[in-house]
Amino acid sequence: VWSFTTAAIPNNPPLAASNPNPANNATGISLSPTLSWSCSDPDGDALTYDVYFGTSSNPTTIVSAGQSDTTFTQSGLSNSTKYYWKIVAKDSKGATTDGPVWNFTTNKPPLAASSPSPANNATGISLSPTLSWSCSDPDGDALTYDVYFGTSSNPTTVVSSGQSGKTLTRSGLSSGVTYYWKIVAKDSKGATTDGPVWNFTTTLPTPVELTAFSAKLISSFTIQLNWSTATEVNNYGFDIERSSDKNNWQKIGFVSGSGNSNSPKSYSFSDSPTEGNLFNYRLKQVDVGGSFKYYDSISISLAVLNEPELLQNSPNPFNPSTTIKFYIPSSSNVTIKIYNILGREIITLFNEQATAGYHNVYWNGKNSRGEQVASGIYLYRLTAGSFSQTKKMNLLK
Repeated sequence: VWSFTTAAIPNNPPLAASNPNPANNATGISLSPTLSWSCSDPDGDALTYDVYFGTSSNPTTIVSAGQSDTTFTQSGLSNSTKYYWKIVAKDSKGATTDGPVWNFTTNKPPLAASSPSPANNATGISLSPTLSWSCSDPDGDALTYDVYFGTSSNPTTVVSSGQSGKTLTRSGLSSGVTYYWKIVAKDSKGATTDGPVWNFTTTLPTPVELTAFSAKLISSFTIQLNWSTATEVNNYGFDIERSSDKNNWQKIGFVSGSGNSNSPKSYSFSDSPTEGNLFNYRLKQVDVGGSFKYYDSISISLAVLNEPELLQNSPNPFNPSTTIKFYIPSSSNVTIKIYNILGREIITLFNEQATAGYHNVYWNGKNSRGEQVASGIYLYRLTAGSFSQTKKMNLLK
């Protein structure tokens, strides 16, 4: 009896993994890369793979074990970080082969936005500013921007999202308000960088001091408005508005202002209204930045009254200033004086020849020496020829 033993067929281990993606030593890689590689077995055995990954140059953490695919997606990586990885291939007969250690460096985030316009802490900014900034990416990636804007010192409202340009125009802002804004830059690989918070303050309402506003008939159907200012700063001009009921106002004209002036200026505007005989007029003063202010309205009738009239001041009570209105039927020397409750004269507001019609005079609560008077009841008296009339007003602080 003879016997024999067959020779075992030797098993060859898998070849080492190759052709890594990302390529070895690659830079600027996204924060959620898909790793891939090539691998084969000399005997044609089916292969599985263990994926080792980490920040150590000899990675020992297995992030995927026994997978059959030659790809693996790793997410949640950090910016500007070098990662190491390797593949251990195993065939169906238990043979294994460690592949080489590869590495790549993740994407560098955008630089923080800089060079803001308006400049940080700027004041006197228009009510429709164009915001602009500078920004770049260390890897040369294309950038988009989210613009945060508001009145909170930590703005949370996104007013523009994913824009590619580095300018944005805002409109409809309020006068004398501080606005805050910041830019969040995002590159094409998903990295973001929050920029600093900047702020600017819009222009204050224009300090135009109106000293008089009057209306008179210059013909049977034509009304002339006259007004004057003591000082003007950034005064673009005046819109003239008319109403028959003091509720529905219509712009009927515009008179240019004097810009900046420390000397008295006088203005006039003529109107020939129809469909009625009682009309109200008011001035809307507009500055060069778009801020505006309405002044008290004045009324005039195409039918001439026979007697002078002193109207109640408005507002009343008031602080710090009020408007005193009066009417005279014909040209006359007119005085308006303010008295305290004891009858002592405080100031002469108006003392000159006035034309027929309605007039406005303004009192800022100061005496003849320019001193602010105390709270209380005050009298104001109109004298026009032989006519005299007195009314009360209340300065309330």
